[in-house]
Amino acid sequence: MLFVLALTACGGESPDDTSTNAANTLMRSPVATAVGDPTGDMMSATIGAEGGTLRTPDGEIVLTIPSGALSSDTTIGIEPLSNTAPGGLGGGYRLTPDGQIFQRPIQVTFPYGDLDLLGTPAEALGIATQTAGGYWQWIDGAVVDRQAEAVTVTTAHLSDYSLVEGFQIWPYYRQVHTGEQLPISVRYCYKHIEVKMYPEIKPDKDELAPLNLRKTYEDELSSLGEGVERIRCDAEGEPGRADDDLTPLVVADVQAWKVNGVEGGNSRLGTIVRQNRDRATYTAPSTAPDPNTVTVSADLPWGKKGRMVATAQIEITEPGRTYEGNLRYSVESEGISVTLSGDVTWLEGDAGSDSFLASGKMNFNVSMECSRIDEQGQLHEGEAKFEGAVRFQGEMNFGVPAENQYTFALGTNWDDAQLVCNGISQPYGVLLVSGSPGGTPGNESLLGDGRLLKGSTDIGDGMQVEWSFARTK
Repeated sequence: MLFVLALTACGGESPDDTSTNAANTLMRSPVATAVGDPTGDMMSATIGAEGGTLRTPDGEIVLTIPSGALSSDTTIGIEPLSNTAPGGLGGGYRLTPDGQIFQRPIQVTFPYGDLDLLGTPAEALGIATQTAGGYWQWIDGAVVDRQAEAVTVTTAHLSDYSLVEGFQIWPYYRQVHTGEQLPISVRYCYKHIEVKMYPEIKPDKDELAPLNLRKTYEDELSSLGEGVERIRCDAEGEPGRADDDLTPLVVADVQAWKVNGVEGGNSRLGTIVRQNRDRATYTAPSTAPDPNTVTVSADLPWGKKGRMVATAQIEITEPGRTYEGNLRYSVESEGISVTLSGDVTWLEGDAGSDSFLASGKMNFNVSMECSRIDEQGQLHEGEAKFEGAVRFQGEMNFGVPAENQYTFALGTNWDDAQLVCNGISQPYGVLLVSGSPGGTPGNESLLGDGRLLKGSTDIGDGMQVEWSFARTK
């Protein structure tokens, strides 16, 4: 096997939780969030006593004002915002004029899609509004229309609104190998405090109650104490999820964890073991089941709706092959001395893929003559050295170009080894690439039945490479 060598040297759960009266919840102190920033142009329309409907061009929010809600012509606006709500889905929206009070309840409607149901059922979707203190309040009484795929609430004022998920199971999908363990958790994003944050609408007369009956969300939350734990209610980087770090107000007390409907799971499907109120650990079976995707579910209480089920899909695959061994590279030539040696573990990405990755650290020793001309034109000669462990990365592929043949590349992290020559620091690295003249893949045959990959080669100019990797799994 011929190795192409490149050497590079360049210049220059917190104990502070407080319990509530409800046995099935554990409170955390809420977190006020910043007001969302505008992300687009505001649209507006003049709506009078006869009522009307205002929606964004993309239909992401619809505001329905019935007849008699306004006593005179009023300019009503919708402005898209960045979403700062816990469990927020899509964008936030500012409905203006802020604080506008209506004589009859109005409706706010958000559509939802498949991405909004990752980790939560449709029935757990809702709409939240941000208070003057920066807290997001869940609006009770949301109506989820599964056929229309929309969520609607009634309200009597205008402010900032967002479609939100009431709880989330995380991860909602994950691929694991047989025998691997996976932590799973359920987070409530909102506590259903029955507070009339705005003037109450009497259902019998459809009128507003006196303003002095108003009680704020912050008043109700002030007794919860100063919790310190901060856990995500949003999945960072997930489609349709905000990338903010917010605090669920309530930790779910999951009543039962199941795998494909079997409480606790079993040896064929994998087991799920409760760790605390809202977390459990799933252990995949020793052999992938058929089909190889199972559903892990958490039964939990959910406000007036009684109970709900959060589900996650777990795909179980057989682990790939593993090779373990060592590699040594050395060169002694014209004032240069370099050695790279250490243990290597090659892990196959998926069973049968014939593609392996390696990473870790190796011992790296470099010594070479160096020279430098300073700003005054004076020549300075000396020796640059480095001795220590450096990170490395590598890739190995089987079946290239034919069965029972393999190639691999392995190199150090270029910035780890810093050689100092007369006061100037220079990064130095090694890259070993197996190949043959003309750039075609190498053709080193596997020894025996493919359980041992072993070889050595003299590259020339004092450079030698030796390797031995044995299959361990």
